[in-house]
Order: sequence, then structure tokens, then C-alpha cells
Amino acid sequence: MHSLRDQIDEVYVADSILLEMDDADAKTLLLVEGQDDEYVFKRLVCLENCKVSREGGENILIDAIEKHNEHNKKGILAIKDSHFDKLQKRVLPPNILVTDGHDLEVMILGTSALEDFVGSRMIGRDEEEIEKFKSILRTRLFELGGLIGYLRFKSQGCSLADKINVHTILQDIDKSCELPLNTVVSKLKFSYPDLDETKYTQTELEELAKASLADMCRGHDLVSILSIIFARLSKTILGTKINPGSPLAEQLLATFNFQHFRSTDLHKNIIAWQEDNEPYVVLPTH
Repeated sequence: MHSLRDQIDEVYVADSILLEMDDADAKTLLLVEGQDDEYVFKRLVCLENCKVSREGGENILIDAIEKHNEHNKKGILAIKDSHFDKLQKRVLPPNILVTDGHDLEVMILGTSALEDFVGSRMIGRDEEEIEKFKSILRTRLFELGGLIGYLRFKSQGCSLADKINVHTILQDIDKSCELPLNTVVSKLKFSYPDLDETKYTQTELEELAKASLADMCRGHDLVSILSIIFARLSKTILGTKINPGSPLAEQLLATFNFQHFRSTDLHKNIIAWQEDNEPYVVLPTH
């Protein structure tokens, strides 16, 4: 059975946007995809000048924006997860901006919000050891996230992409939290005998990672990886197993603040959009 929500198309969303603009009193209308995006961006924008609206899925949001662009409507900006857009060189309208990295969680973890979160779990411990832990944790987190993201990227269009399970892949990871690609591919080949292991190469992985590691990582994967390696690396580096706490994703969202956001490319791109679309404002002026 299909819900009413499943039947909503870009025409419905586009009409809803028009109504929201009528109610916005000349405010910028900022469209986002999901509940987490709405929660985060409502804390980052200037709500006196900008109204944040959660519109649902990516495709509906893009179609609705394009319809409004055809009619030369002003004051509408959308922010969506990048996914693999940059790797695939996808071109979007200028009033659709994307997150740094694959999605919102990747963007957050790419900033010093990760270090601030780690610091909040280690109050009173040796500062030198904490800094060492932060550095190694970030490196391993994005290495493993890039590895799993590479597997998903190369498996697009086949059932394997959605069957890759972070906890299964990392269940035998060693105390240094390093994991070679060939080890993972061999494990997948055991579970999926039809897997063509020749399509996954270390050389290609390294080239993609060098070009854009954050664009390969998926936020949900990074959060799962962080929950696994945090305790393991803290035991190795600090001599004490430390639990990062839960729900981890919610903690990270709450840690992310405007100072972290200012270091992102998305922040710079919003400023550029404001300059090209005066008098519409998104960000606080102070």
C-alpha cells in the first residue's frame, strides 16, 4: 500500500513553496531534505530573514527548484546532500547548494566538531595523549569510511551496494583499526560468490581518496565506524577503553555549531549566493 506522501510530486511541492513564500514576508526560503538538516540549519541561519522548510526527498526538491527557476522566482535556496555528485561531476542549478562531502554527517565530522566531541569525552586526561588520539581517530575514521564508500560507489546499480554492512566488515579489525581493501573484498567474495573482485583496485581507491575522500564517505557509515573504533583506539592509545556514548549521531548534530560551520565550503557558497541575490539573506551578519 502506498501512502499519500508517496504520491506527492514536484508539482505539489512547487505549489507548496509558493504558498510558503507568500507567508515568508520577503524572507529567503531555505529548502532542506530531512529532519536532521532542518534541526541543524535552523540553528545556523538568521531566522529573522530566512525561513527553513523541510521538503522531503532529493529528486522532488530538485524538480521543484527547477520549476521555480523556469519562472525566474527569486529568494529560494536549497541545500541537499552531495552524495556522489562531485565524483560524477553532476551540474546543479546555482540555487541548489550541496554539503561538503557526501552528506550532512560527513560535513560535520570533517570540521573540528569531531575534535570538540572527543574532547568532551576525555576531560581530565593527558592533553598530549588526547591530541594523539584525535589525530589517529580522524585518520582511521575517514580511511575506513572512504574504503566502504568506495565499495558502495563501485557497486552502484547492483544489490551489493545496499548489503554492505559496516559492523560485519569491521568485526575482525585489529587494534590499530587499519583494514586493507583486499581483505574486505575477499570477505565480500565469500558471502557473494558472483562478486567480480577485479573491479575493486587499491590504485583506484587511492586516486579517488586523494581527489575527494569526504565525497566517498557516507555519514551513516562514518557514525557506525566511529562507534566501533572509538573504544578500540582509546584502549590502544590511552590504555583505557572509552565508550563514545549514544545516541552518537544526535550528539554530533548537537555539537556542530556556527563556528564549525564557518570553516565549510557550504558556508562560503551561501555567502556567494547572498551576494548574487540581494536583498535575500540566509546567514547571521555578526
